Formats: sequence, structure tokens, C-alpha cells
Amino acid sequence: MEDKRVWPLVGRTAELRTLTEAVARPDLGGVVVAGPAGVGRTRLAREAITRLAALGHPTSWATGSRSAAVIPLGALLPLAPLGAAETGRLFAQLVERFSEPAGKRPVLAVDDTHLLDGASAALVHQLAAHTRTFVISTVRQGPRPPDVVTALWKEGLALRLDLRPLGDDEMDLLLEGGLGGPPDVVTGRTLRRLAAGNPLVLRELVQAGLDHGGLRRGDGPWHLRGRMRVTDRLADLIEAQMQADDPDVLEVLEVLACAEPLGQPALERLTGNSAVVRAERQGLVVVESSGARHLIRLAIPAYGEVLRARMPRARSRAIWARLAERLAAAPRRRADD
Repeated sequence: MEDKRVWPLVGRTAELRTLTEAVARPDLGGVVVAGPAGVGRTRLAREAITRLAALGHPTSWATGSRSAAVIPLGALLPLAPLGAAETGRLFAQLVERFSEPAGKRPVLAVDDTHLLDGASAALVHQLAAHTRTFVISTVRQGPRPPDVVTALWKEGLALRLDLRPLGDDEMDLLLEGGLGGPPDVVTGRTLRRLAAGNPLVLRELVQAGLDHGGLRRGDGPWHLRGRMRVTDRLADLIEAQMQADDPDVLEVLEVLACAEPLGQPALERLTGNSAVVRAERQGLVVVESSGARHLIRLAIPAYGEVLRARMPRARSRAIWARLAERLAAAPRRRADD
């Protein structure tokens, strides 16, 4: 059952202030909000648009997607005048729409800019560089955005805000605000650990707990009974967030789900260096270093919960067999290797 809870915006006061104040700077064409999936890029942009609209700025919203990217200007078609069909004419009409000199500065938010087609990306750059339009664009860590989008901050046309995961205190505030009351100590610690500072994952973990009835509130704080179960909704969300379309990267994630943390040499013997590098670049794994020793684990523990829940037993047995074989054949430099 869908729970209609209102989750507060937590830990983004400075970033929101930067966004709303930057509109007044004529030397800036926009702000690029970057960060890993689920960290709150879209939520921050939505909040900024709401506040700027309340101040009288004309606002518009567009969203990049893989399906829209197969159509020139696909992400921006909902903002286009009716009747325009040819790409060049449509491009010109959209530039004209956002070039009106009168009134407060128009603001265009483009979510998931890294998924834009070439024409849409060029239009975003054109608006930020050559019109009064202030462009708020969100970019996910990992996938390389179009060059003209990268140019926004490289050429100084836009500020770049990199969103970090939330800290424990911020996650506690978010959890209490979303639940309408505090969890007990163990429940709060469990949910924080699984979400690893990711607001969207925390929200979906709570929803999963409510759906299966394990997360309940009596006369006192909220309490999670037993282990967190992986619901279909939670699994779908996590899989979409991971976007592990690369089978080699998926193998890295599956191996870690079975046996994290692993030393970097051991993991690379199983999956290859390039796959590990790509997984790290996409923000799916983290490397923890201690001297010359490097341990690799999943960036968000909830990823492991979902991967293990959906992994066929034959697959997990095969991973364990390969892991045992490779580790037995490898020399051990330390007793805990």
C-alpha cells in the first residue's frame, strides 16, 4: 500500500540558498547539481523551482530520459509551441520562448541532463550562454553527460554543486520527519546503515518496512521487527538506481554482494581491473584504504540486500566456488587476507 508521507528536505540548506541566490547573478547562466543516484538532486531542484516561482520567476521543468533521447529535442518537446515539427525550427522557437527580455529572469530546470539527446543538450547550453534564462540542470555521477553540458561549468557559465551523502544526524532528522516520530536506537541504526546517507534509499526502505508490516509504531518509537525484507518495489528502485547495464560491472556487484568487503587484488582477479574501475566511477562501490591495503565494498549496503534476494542460488554458489578457487590459489601476505 502506498504511504502518503511527506518527507522533509534535510541537509541541503546551503545548496538551496546557493541555487536561489545565483539567479540574481548576471554573470551566471545556471547551476549544475551533480551527485550519485538517490542523493537528492531532483528534490533540491524541485524545491528551488518552487521557491523561485513564488518570487515571481517564470519557471519550466524538463526531464531527460533514455526514451526521449531517441528523438531530437525529445526532452524539451513538452515546452515547445504546438505545430512545430522540424528540428531546426523547433530549436529556434524554444530559444525565442526563453529570450523574452521583460519581467523577472526565467528559470528552466532540466532533470537528468546526462540523458539528453544532442539537440536538447545544445539547446540547454544555448539558453544558459546566450539568453537571460537561468538553467538548473541535474547530472548523475558516473554517466558522462554531453560535452556541451560539461562545458557549462568548465567554461564558467554555471556553478557546479556536488551533493554529498547525508550524515548520520541528518539521516536521523530525515527519518524522524518522514515517519512523524523517532525510531528506536536499533531501528535507526539499521536503516542508516542500509541507506548509507542516501535519502531515496532510506525512504524506500521505510516504505518496504511499512508494506510488509515489519516497521511498526506502538505507544513508543518506531520499531523494525526482524530483518528488513526486500519488496518488489524496493528491488525495482534499487536496480534502477544501480543501472548496472554493463554485465562486467554487474558481476563486480554480485561478487561483493556475496563476499564484501574484498581486497582489491582478490576482486580484480575475479572480475578484472577495468570492471572494478567502472563500478567505482559510477559510484556503485567504494574503496577503503589503509596503508597499502585497499578493501572494496558496495557503496550502499541496501544494494547487497537486493542483489542477494534476487540472485538465483546457482549463481551465488558459482560465485562462492570461483572465489574459493581463486583465493586458495593466491598467496596470502597477511593472516586476514
